[in-house]
Amino acid sequence: GVVYSVGTKHILKIFKNKTPYEEAIKTINRLWQNKELASSEPMIYDTGVIGNIGNETLYYYFMEKFNVAMLD
Repeated sequence: GVVYSVGTKHILKIFKNKTPYEEAIKTINRLWQNKELASSEPMIYDTGVIGNIGNETLYYYFMEKFNVAMLD
């Protein structure tokens, strides 16, 4: 897929594999049901299907950038 930076706090990822799309939906549901996870996982604000181009379906998700600190 392709990732675009959207400002300083968000990214937009566009991809053609359905698995990340399905996993993003699971993540959204998990985060909304367990709000305490929001401090340790990046928030996915939206995911969906852009449409078909030729024989390929394009998916996207819009999410928070998440910087991971290196641990010793």
